[in-house]
Amino acid sequence: WGGWRRCSANAAHALCASYPRELIVPASITDGALGCSARFRSKGRVPALTWINPCTGAALCRSSQPLVGVGWEERRSAEDEALLSAIAAANPAGGPLLVIDCRSRIAATGNSLLGKGTEHPSRYTCCVVHHLGMANIHRVRTSFLKLHELLLRRRSPDFHRAVDETAWLHHLSSLLRGAVATADAIHARRRSVLVHCSDGWDRTMQVCVLTQLLLDPYYRTLDGLL
Repeated sequence: WGGWRRCSANAAHALCASYPRELIVPASITDGALGCSARFRSKGRVPALTWINPCTGAALCRSSQPLVGVGWEERRSAEDEALLSAIAAANPAGGPLLVIDCRSRIAATGNSLLGKGTEHPSRYTCCVVHHLGMANIHRVRTSFLKLHELLLRRRSPDFHRAVDETAWLHHLSSLLRGAVATADAIHARRRSVLVHCSDGWDRTMQVCVLTQLLLDPYYRTLDGLL
């Protein structure tokens, strides 16, 4: 797809230590602009391509939250805004970029009070933001420990009720709904999607991986999975 290029700006992990050395980014975005965007994203996790629909060109991208803040402390980055506009423009089907924020709107607002947040449509005019409302890692860990403790018991009255009270199945359901919504946007509606949570790990990775499993049979093979 002509709207994208290989980028070696992260060859020495100068942008983000947890990203690969080579990134796929919109062809119109320079390495310098990408660096500015990385500095405007939590942990330097700049928006980059994860997967592209070979039939339609709709893209699945991932990142972390932008460091926008709120109120009188609200900040903006022209380079970051241009990067998201370029991702939207690279989609042959056109249309706005769908930002899948794995957090709830309340959680994203809370992060904005800490100098972070999510894409505001008045600044990111090419974007539409949808919140999944997935729990953070702390709530998921608590839920897992409750489930683990329950399964260690030899006998447990009202077992199914006890499983429900751990909220583990709720977290799984939330994750699956998020992946289905992302896959539907890319496949059925031909929309390019950017997925992020707070720091761009855990929920972001899980939604992106499941979306690829749903959309691309290669990732349902041993070679693709590994």
